[in-house]
Amino acid sequence: MFKGSIPALITPFKNLKIDYESFSSIIEWSILNGSHGFVPCGTTGESPTLSHDEHKKIVEECVKVVDKRVPVIAGTGSNNTLEAIELTNHAEKSGASAALVVTPYYNKPTQEGLYFHYKKIAESTSLPIVIYNIPGRSTVDMNIDTMKKLSLIENIVGVKDATNDLLTKMVNGNNKTLLFETKPFQDYLAQLFENVCRNSNESSLTTFKSYKKSKLRTNYIIKTKITLILFLKIILRIFKK
Repeated sequence: MFKGSIPALITPFKNLKIDYESFSSIIEWSILNGSHGFVPCGTTGESPTLSHDEHKKIVEECVKVVDKRVPVIAGTGSNNTLEAIELTNHAEKSGASAALVVTPYYNKPTQEGLYFHYKKIAESTSLPIVIYNIPGRSTVDMNIDTMKKLSLIENIVGVKDATNDLLTKMVNGNNKTLLFETKPFQDYLAQLFENVCRNSNESSLTTFKSYKKSKLRTNYIIKTKITLILFLKIILRIFKK
């Protein structure tokens, strides 16, 4: 459904107002250089400080400029479930391809609260929903069991994981192969590559192309690579001590 380098767009400003001309230029430049999609109104786009009108206008403008050439995954998350539903419904009406929904920040919901938050949002739309787990900013970390439950909801299709700790995800899961056998995690490794190599669009694209050319086509080979990564991380932690 979604693949490759999908950069989060900045929101450029000029004289305290959104600079839509520059915004359009960034999109065109990124498409020219091979981007496979865009995320407007993510953390990089300063979504927490945008007004609702600005937020909606940016999504509309992104969809308009992209003009169906690549997918648009609109950031629609909020710590208010009804607000997240409103932003997600607006993204759908605007023509976005999917919604990126961050875990509710500041409120510190329980795992059950997280589940019902995403369930309500998913039920309100036909858009594919991508979970955005970023505990460093939201102060809450969605655990693997909650992700597994959410993966059973038809239109929750993926996860953007920004924990920077794949080891924790693997060790805490009761089923160690969960990451690669349930719907949201089939492209987990490719997404991990995208997160690690987000210093520039060029490096992200290069890494993804290398991934595509490789022979990582089966769960067995992917798990072998992940096992090596985990082993190296454990060794590094031992030496740090």
